[in-house]
Amino acid sequence: MTARPLMLALLLAWTATAAPVPFPRPTTDPKFVLKQMQGLWEFVSNERIAGKVGYSHRMFARVEGESWKFMRDAPGGLAQTRGYTIQIDPKKTPAWIDFKDNLADAHPFLIGLFLVAKDEMRVAYVIRTTTPERPTELKLKRPSEYLLTLKRVSKP
Repeated sequence: MTARPLMLALLLAWTATAAPVPFPRPTTDPKFVLKQMQGLWEFVSNERIAGKVGYSHRMFARVEGESWKFMRDAPGGLAQTRGYTIQIDPKKTPAWIDFKDNLADAHPFLIGLFLVAKDEMRVAYVIRTTTPERPTELKLKRPSEYLLTLKRVSKP
C-alpha cells in the first residue's frame, strides 16, 4: 500500500517538471524598452494608404536617450533633418510613442504606436495637428496614417 502513494507523488512531480515553460512576457518597463530602441536605424519603408513615401536619399533614425533624430545620407556622412524628444508608454497595448519638438511642449507633433523586435522597429504615426487621433494598430487604416519600418544598423 505504501508504494502506491509514493508512485503517485513521483508521477505528479515528473508531470510538473515536464510541463512546457511559457514564453517570457514582453517587458513594459519604460527604461528597458527605451534601451532596446537605442542606436542607428535605417528606413526600410515609410508607407501611407496611397503608397510608399519616396526619398531622394537613404534615410535613418538615430535614437540616443530620449532623443530621436531623423537623418539622411549626405556627402561626408549623415545629416540631421529633424529632431524630437520622444516619450514612450510601453504599458499601453500596442505601446505608445509621442514625438515632441521640445520636452516642455504641451502637445506632441507626432503621435503613434511602436513595436521593437530585436533589430526591427515599426512605428505607426500621424501628424497630430492634422489628425488628433492616435493610430489604433500597427497597420494603415486611415489616409492620414504613416507606417515606418526600420532595421537596426548599429547599437550605441
